[in-house]
Amino acid sequence: MPFRFFDLRMPIPSYVDSHAHLHYLVERIPKYKKLLKSDSLHPLADAINALRLDLPAEFEAAVEVLCDPSSLSSSASNPVWLQIADHVPFVYLSAGLHPVSSAHYSPLFESDLLTVLAHPRCIALGEIGLDLHNEFAPDVAVQTAALEAQLAVYKRAGAGRPIVLHLRGGEALALDILKRCVDSEARMHAHCFTGSAEEALALSGVFPNMMFGITGAIAGKNEESERMRSVVQFMSMEKLLIETDAPYLTLKYEDDPEKKKAAKAFKGSSHPGMIPDLCLIIAKIKEMTVEDVLLIA
Repeated sequence: MPFRFFDLRMPIPSYVDSHAHLHYLVERIPKYKKLLKSDSLHPLADAINALRLDLPAEFEAAVEVLCDPSSLSSSASNPVWLQIADHVPFVYLSAGLHPVSSAHYSPLFESDLLTVLAHPRCIALGEIGLDLHNEFAPDVAVQTAALEAQLAVYKRAGAGRPIVLHLRGGEALALDILKRCVDSEARMHAHCFTGSAEEALALSGVFPNMMFGITGAIAGKNEESERMRSVVQFMSMEKLLIETDAPYLTLKYEDDPEKKKAAKAFKGSSHPGMIPDLCLIIAKIKEMTVEDVLLIA
C-alpha cells in the first residue's frame, strides 16, 4: 500500500514536490538503501523508483536538487546525476553548489555543472546562495565568490530557467549580489524561506518572479517557523511553492500518534508524501481549502 498520511476522504489533485533530495532520502531508509548495494546498472535509480511506489498516487513529480560536488561529478563510472536524469522518469533536476560547499567551487566543478545544465531533464540552477548561520559554512567571501561565479554560469548557460536560492541570514547581501548579476525578470525560488514577511516583500519588489518555498519548518515552535507562518499569511498563494526538502525538515506529528507511528517507516525523514499535510497547515493559515492550495502552489 502506498504511504499516505493525508486522511481526507475526498480526492486531492496531483501535486509536485518543488524541492527534494531523494538521493539522500533513500540512503536513510533500509528498504531502499539495500538496493544501492545491488549489482544493477543503475542502483540509485532503482532505489528512488522503489520509493515512488510507496508514495501516494497523487504525487506526480519532484525537483531533485543536486548541490554537492560528488552528486554532480561526471568523472565517476556511474554518475549520480546521470542515473537520476536518465532512469527516474518522475524527477527533474536542479544543479548547483550549496553555499556550505562553496570552497569546492573550481574550474572542474564548473565544467561538471555546465554538463548537467545541458541535460534536458535539468530545469533549474541551484540551490545556490549564502548561509551565514551554518557553523560549517566557509567565510562569507568564499560563499560570495561561488555565488557570483554560478550566476555568471547562469547567464551563459542557464538563463530562462529558475534559480533556486538558499538564503540563511544573508538576505540583504544576496539581494545586492542578485541585483548586480541577474535580470530583474529572472525566475527564482527562495527555498525554505525563513526571512520575515517584510524581507519577502522587499525581494519580490525587486524580483517580481521570485517565489518563496514553504517546508515542514512551518510547523515548528521557533522564530524561523513563526516568520514562515507570517510569510504564508501575508504573501499571496501564487507567490508560494510547497516543498519537503526531503529528507530534512520533517513534520513531527506530535499531536497525532497514528501518523507519528507511520512516520517511523521513514526513520524521521521528510518525503513527498507529506506535501498534502503541509498544504493542510497552509490552508488553515490562509483560510482556504487544501484542494485550492494544491492547485495554486
